[in-house]
Amino acid sequence: MRSLAVLSVVVAKMVTQQMLAAQSHAADKPAMAFERLAMIESNPQSRTPGARLIELNENKDIAAVAMYGCKTVFWNLKTNAAIGEPAQQSGDAGAIGFITNSNLAYTADWDSMQLLNEETGLKTGRGFPHRLREDSVLAPAISPNGKVLVTRNQMNSLQFWNLKTHASIRPEYTHDSTVSKLQFSPDNKWFFSNANSLNIWNPMTGELVAESIQNNIYATAYLPTGQYLVTFEHDRKDSSSKSKVMIRSGAADWKIVRQFELPGQARHAEWIDQNQLLIVGTAVGEKFTTIGFVVHLNQSPPNFDVVFKNDYPIADYAITKDRQHLVTIFNRKLSCWKFGETKPKWEQTWAGKHWRKQVFSTASDWVMAHALGENAIAYSIEDGTELWRKREVIYAKTDGNHILVTDKHGAEVWQWTVPTTAN
Repeated sequence: MRSLAVLSVVVAKMVTQQMLAAQSHAADKPAMAFERLAMIESNPQSRTPGARLIELNENKDIAAVAMYGCKTVFWNLKTNAAIGEPAQQSGDAGAIGFITNSNLAYTADWDSMQLLNEETGLKTGRGFPHRLREDSVLAPAISPNGKVLVTRNQMNSLQFWNLKTHASIRPEYTHDSTVSKLQFSPDNKWFFSNANSLNIWNPMTGELVAESIQNNIYATAYLPTGQYLVTFEHDRKDSSSKSKVMIRSGAADWKIVRQFELPGQARHAEWIDQNQLLIVGTAVGEKFTTIGFVVHLNQSPPNFDVVFKNDYPIADYAITKDRQHLVTIFNRKLSCWKFGETKPKWEQTWAGKHWRKQVFSTASDWVMAHALGENAIAYSIEDGTELWRKREVIYAKTDGNHILVTDKHGAEVWQWTVPTTAN
């Protein structure tokens, strides 16, 4: 009996020490928490309840919510109240957003784009022609400095606009096929469009600055340092065809400054830094096996590190804010990979069945995954711990430290915080 009593004391001391150690560790590293800033209810009279899109302005103090029923609501997050009356569109908004360095927002329905004052919710100006279509929803492009707007006037045309004067910078430009990409470079120097070929424009004049890049362009990535643009070409019908990688420079009149062959076929690409390029595609000879490479460009010839290889096509990926991790979502699995390591840092089973799955990076140490109409879940990058969850989400995205979601009830804005410990 005495030995049992001694053993009980020893065990109790061990448990107490473990609890104190855990509490000490938790005190050193405060837990992450999410605070709901706003719940923006949808129009109760709409035949289809709920919201379809939500965006935050640059200051993160005003939200724009596109509700079903052809209305957009502006919401002041400081006062937690609506701004004016809901703005009416001719159709449900296919795209909404805010104009940088201004107090303007925009809504785009199926045949026009309208500017609104974010502080009043009132329309301003006559609007701009902008064509959307169910199978090709393409948002208008806004320059990072908020000075130039580019719209797809018709399915096969685009036009440059001066946002200060609302005047056309040059006449509408018509392509031979559907315009499928509108994108400004982050340094404001260039504008890229795709209509079966990749075109490079001077956004201030609306003029082409290089010959169209032909052949099969599957992925492009731009790096402001050196003004480097990466494009890829391969034979889509031949699974054994390898992508030709070409790096052009805007500082060198868009001449090819480097090229090499990839041990696979590219589908997506993103610069990690000026010496490393992430390429996601398929393995040679395999149509469905998805593979991710890190290309080390500071070596000649470039060295290729395989980050992951999976039997299923990738649904989406995101590079984390520290540029050291890649989070991927496949058919039934969410995985976090640390660059330079051969095994995932952590993995989580993804139970959602919808084909549209997305991963979102943030300005903090967590990521979010979402599937249309299903869960939106935030995870710790460190160990994959689930931090936040919302079910039956129609639309979701992250914006800095914020989570934006819509569902059949309306829209919500959440913010990540680190709880302060009282002294």
